Amino acid sequence: MSVSRETIMNFSETLNLIDLRLKKAFGVWGLEVGFKNVSEGLLPFLIFLFSDKKPSPMVIVCNDHSLRISLFEIINHFFKERCLSFIKSNHLEEISGSDLHAISRFKKNNNSILVCSEKSFSFLKSKFFSSQKNEEVFLSSYKTRRELIDLLISLNMDLSDKVFSPGFYSVRGSVVDFFLFGDKHPVRVEFDIDRIFSVRSFDTETQTQVSVLKPEEVRLEKPISSKNFNKKGVGFFYKSLLVKKDLSGGVSVSLYDQTPKIEYDVACINHSGFKKNTSLLKPLVDLKKGEGVNKFVLCFNPELSYKTKSVVFSSFDSSNVKLINSFSSSVLGLFFLKLSDVFEVPEISAVEKSVSKFSGGFLNTFQWKSLVVHENLGVGVYKGLSRVKSGFSVVECVVLEYKHGDKVHVPLENLHFLDEYIGPKNRDNITDLRKTSWEKEKFRAKKSAGEIVDSFVEMYGKRTNESGVAFEKDGELYDELKKSFKYTETKDQLVAYQEIKKDMEKKLP
Repeated sequence: MSVSRETIMNFSETLNLIDLRLKKAFGVWGLEVGFKNVSEGLLPFLIFLFSDKKPSPMVIVCNDHSLRISLFEIINHFFKERCLSFIKSNHLEEISGSDLHAISRFKKNNNSILVCSEKSFSFLKSKFFSSQKNEEVFLSSYKTRRELIDLLISLNMDLSDKVFSPGFYSVRGSVVDFFLFGDKHPVRVEFDIDRIFSVRSFDTETQTQVSVLKPEEVRLEKPISSKNFNKKGVGFFYKSLLVKKDLSGGVSVSLYDQTPKIEYDVACINHSGFKKNTSLLKPLVDLKKGEGVNKFVLCFNPELSYKTKSVVFSSFDSSNVKLINSFSSSVLGLFFLKLSDVFEVPEISAVEKSVSKFSGGFLNTFQWKSLVVHENLGVGVYKGLSRVKSGFSVVECVVLEYKHGDKVHVPLENLHFLDEYIGPKNRDNITDLRKTSWEKEKFRAKKSAGEIVDSFVEMYGKRTNESGVAFEKDGELYDELKKSFKYTETKDQLVAYQEIKKDMEKKLP
């Protein structure tokens, strides 16, 4: 049954379609089989199906550089940050921080996919991927700030003013931030004397809270380093796929370092060249129907649906999945076509992650438990960030604590009401929301400010009614003094000079 143009298949539906066609053609298959003559367009879906058949992380070994890049980009298109890349391109033992982060992240997440060359994979197997696992230590084991800092130092982490990337930590009073290799977000720990008061992850760009964490769930371990492994690994425990590309452009997929029991031929053919001559498409569709293809899928951005009204696309169902290239397989009975292979239209793009419009710079002026003034509420204690459910949405807020433990969650969009408290850092100055003291203080402050303004108005009024001594205009002595000045005045200096000169020549006191 054909899918209407208004109904667009998503990724999971498209993956399910390919899975059903593979089972129909070859029966139920497992990790012991291989596939050949695979199109690059079909390849990511095969990788996902292989990945679903195993619980641990997967390594994709591929010597074709451009194909590695394509796989890295498209896997992360479907699953943001799931695919990692190990680059190491030289023979030296030292590897980059980004590679260390990729390896650590890979080992910490069961659904990770790591892409690398065969040479890099051999290096990884001998140095990092062994059956030896680091001893697990959790944040709850460290009771004081000093103990945690000593641990971070022992992990060879670098001290920094702010934490923006893995391998760094910072200390601000009772707050310790650190970003371990392999973690998605840095962690912020606040201590209250000799106990952990709060733990939360935060965004490096906005410095805002991502999630609240429990100390017993935050795992700390020594970062992976080639120096930690002087001996070769004693056992490789990750399943790996070998992806090979032949001279004709066909791709084969099988388990690495293991001859498949059977290699299935999916007989994929790549298709392109429709932009210069779209009339080629209809004869090709008719030809494919004659070869047994009975499922035609057009992949495009939904907002470009007006481009698909042509009769040439009448046989196609719609999908919003991104393809590396268009392809067909008579064995699977499938024809996948990218709209961007027919028209000059943009490739399908991933949905961009929304970023808070508030930068972390303003929030960074508030130290944990510092005094903050809210224009309408008074002086409170800054207690970090929170997320408050409002209807069907979640609002990110700043938490202020007042007397009696009363807390107020101020939405980030109202940050303009907040300012740093510049008076005496005395806890007695914290406002009591259960009284009207703040309104009275504001009234007194406004009244006092008004009295000061009135006194200035009165003073300047008297000044204009009195006479003083006016200095003479510039003369010969002034000209000689001016010539003796060997420096060139700036524009601001000249303006200041003219203003002072005018005031001195007036009779006002």
